[in-house]
Amino acid sequence: MNWKIWSLLILVSLAAVGCGPAGLHPDAPRPVARIDAIELRAMPTAVNWDDDPGPDGLRAEVYCYRVDQPEPMPIEGVLEFVLYEGRLRRSELAAAEPILIWRFTDRELSQMLVRRMGLWGYAVQLGWGDRVPQSASVTLVARHRSPEDGLVQSAPISISMGAR
Repeated sequence: MNWKIWSLLILVSLAAVGCGPAGLHPDAPRPVARIDAIELRAMPTAVNWDDDPGPDGLRAEVYCYRVDQPEPMPIEGVLEFVLYEGRLRRSELAAAEPILIWRFTDRELSQMLVRRMGLWGYAVQLGWGDRVPQSASVTLVARHRSPEDGLVQSAPISISMGAR
């Protein structure tokens, strides 16, 4: 084999190893399967990201914590974002019917991993397509599912639908 092909193979191998389990961030901590808490942050109003009038979705960030670690970290498993019509309290979630659920695998999440002010988390854009909520506000919850430990859920946050 000539040296150009060898060089290309080595470069591709190093790039693959450099990406590591956290995807695009080789300096990120290794993802963990078990977490104890989720912090959900979102813009206070729904966002319009096209030229048509009206909101198109939500932008949110999630930070996942373990009690034995001081900082949030990447996760394994499935991260879901659940959207409900109206403003709901935590006690009302079990009886409420979600209008949308977005599911992201750890592989998909690796593309959304961000570092904000030294903290590792995920930044997501949640579009609802033609399933636009009809109420003046919506409630968003993030939850992590792992095969070993079940479900961990964030506190619900209310988001205004803004002007329509």
